[in-house]
Amino acid sequence: MLRIIHAISAITIYYPLYVTEWMCGRYRMRDLFNRYKFSEYTHIRRTQGFTLIELAIVIVVIGLIAGGVLVGQDLIKGAELRSIISEKERLIIAINTYKLKYNALPGDHNNAETIFGAANTNNGTGNRIIEHPDPTNLNDSWLIWQHLSLAGLIEGTYTGDNVGGTATDATIDVNVPASKVRKNIGYSITYLPSNTNWGVAPQLPHAIMLGGDSPPHNGQTANAAFKVLEIKSIDDKLDDGLANSGIIRTPVAQANHSSVGCNTGAAPNYSYNLSDDTANCLLLFMEKF
Repeated sequence: MLRIIHAISAITIYYPLYVTEWMCGRYRMRDLFNRYKFSEYTHIRRTQGFTLIELAIVIVVIGLIAGGVLVGQDLIKGAELRSIISEKERLIIAINTYKLKYNALPGDHNNAETIFGAANTNNGTGNRIIEHPDPTNLNDSWLIWQHLSLAGLIEGTYTGDNVGGTATDATIDVNVPASKVRKNIGYSITYLPSNTNWGVAPQLPHAIMLGGDSPPHNGQTANAAFKVLEIKSIDDKLDDGLANSGIIRTPVAQANHSSVGCNTGAAPNYSYNLSDDTANCLLLFMEKF
């Protein structure tokens, strides 16, 4: 029994990282036991060895530790998804606060130059929607973040226009804000009242997109960055659990957006494809401002 206690102590106290490395496939069991050097820590001569019962107990303990690691990973992932929801809600609060304060939609505000200075920003179109990026005009989709920043409602400084002279280039931390929860993804907003590939949404016409900004010359952060089960988890918690309706959605497969495995069926009657855990998908929050 003393030997079992010493062996377990070696695993749980002296070498917990080696156990993790073994579970990740970096070491074989034989290498693991050699790295532990049980005889050094338990004062057991190599000729004695372990009984089958002792080895079984040690293996059970390793299994419990590995199970704890997996559970911990699930908890971390769940906390990350909850943080993303909270982050999006803070943006909605900022937009609604701006509307109450200035009686205008940020980005669309056609009197922003008077309030913030013509040298600091441009006016929006004043038609009560966030225009899709268009090479022929200044874009509400980028002005919205500059207006919110100048009003002190979000952190960061944003250019309010396209980047590098291209017509439709969203660049995280330059003209659109980054997510603080997950690296290399950011937020953009555009008007999509009746696009069946994104779900028909006449009652919720604005899409908040959370994704990457690559490849370049993409008007929004529309590059897929989530797994199907992640978006489905958020949808189940907050909405109807359907890919093509409600507030939370993922679009049908398109180049640079959700990949083929994200959903099944054709637009507009498509659904989450829960059998594919490798596909990257675009997360949409449909809103009415």
